[in-house]
Amino acid sequence: MCFLIKISASSRAFNSGSLIKKSSMIVSPLGHMSHVNGLTPFFYKSLDVIKKLRYLFHMIRLDPSLKPDWDGDNINHIAVHGIHPDQVEEVYYSEGPFPTFVTKNKKKRGKSTEYRYRLWGTDSSGFCIEVIVAPYPQYGLWRCVTAFPMSDSTKKIYFKRIKK
Repeated sequence: MCFLIKISASSRAFNSGSLIKKSSMIVSPLGHMSHVNGLTPFFYKSLDVIKKLRYLFHMIRLDPSLKPDWDGDNINHIAVHGIHPDQVEEVYYSEGPFPTFVTKNKKKRGKSTEYRYRLWGTDSSGFCIEVIVAPYPQYGLWRCVTAFPMSDSTKKIYFKRIKK
């Protein structure tokens, strides 16, 4: 059984800047997508993140011995999203009332490869936050790349995942 999603209005993709015209795509019940006319819709990346959270079978344990690396740049960046450094640290160290889920992603920068962790968790007050962290174990540090409140759809899947 498959569902057909029609994108009826033209819209601009955020990541590529290209215009997406009327298109269709087929979505199976497991969330697998196939494009009917070869165009990628702008919401594809967010669906990929949700699938990672939903179907992730093993969780990565973060190194609690690493210390946070805060400076004006990353503090100001997360402040734009309404998040404080204390909240990010509570998510990293799993100090909230619900567990923190972590996935490991590879980011290539030229010839070098940097690993980043995507964290879904709550701070001590129960506020749901999504955090991207770059660990630097050789220096004993981790650095917050960005942090923002979870979207409603991500929260829904996060709490379903907790119940499993």
